Amino acid sequence: MARRDISASRRFWVKALGLGLLLPASGLAAVQTAFAGEQRFSAISVDTKPLADKGLSGYAARITKVAQPLVAEVFADRLAPNTPSAPRLVIRIDSIQLGSSERQRMPFSIGSSNDLDWISGAGVVTDAHGKVLHVEPIETSAQAFGGSTADILAVEALRTQHLITVLAQWIHQAV
Repeated sequence: MARRDISASRRFWVKALGLGLLLPASGLAAVQTAFAGEQRFSAISVDTKPLADKGLSGYAARITKVAQPLVAEVFADRLAPNTPSAPRLVIRIDSIQLGSSERQRMPFSIGSSNDLDWISGAGVVTDAHGKVLHVEPIETSAQAFGGSTADILAVEALRTQHLITVLAQWIHQAV
């Protein structure tokens, strides 16, 4: 029988209960909605400054261009652009590492269990004035996949897009 991960729901109820003791009943519903992943954002943007700070400004610009539509798609259900007082979300991308695949010669093969791509970043929630309200750091990996050596740039682009989507999905669940 598969084990069900209840840690996220347990954390929700512990937070809700703890804050419920501190807030009047009318405020508890708003807190529960926020913790349940129902928080709406007036704007969602991508920050690749950590990549640029490492001397990778051209790469950072390309990642921003690729990431913005991917992040917008993941957070489409949480965007409330007509609510300027709603918080804003910044998806910060700190690093991307593409693992080497020993199976690069086989078109779109799945590598061994050691062939992982990594991405680290954070979901940064700010108020309408830019004050940071919450930072949710995330580091995650995905299985590396290869392609023909003639298509190495296309495969690298697909792997990068996949990592950005995975990061955005984790942040979607966390904030």
